[in-house]
Amino acid sequence: MMTMKQKILNFDAVVIGCGVAGITSAIYLKRAGLNICIIEKNAPGGQLNMIKEINNYPGYKKID
Repeated sequence: MMTMKQKILNFDAVVIGCGVAGITSAIYLKRAGLNICIIEKNAPGGQLNMIKEINNYPGYKKID
């Protein structure tokens, strides 16, 4: 019979979604010194990966 070792991970916060709000939340949590986990079902960036042009993205005037 095969046995598997389980590893327990401890996080201070879990961010659900890796869109703009999730990434921003994760940045602020890490700056505060917390150990975080980010869960995203698709590619990082969320809905930003599916649109042609992005306006008002923090730090940029326009992204094509």
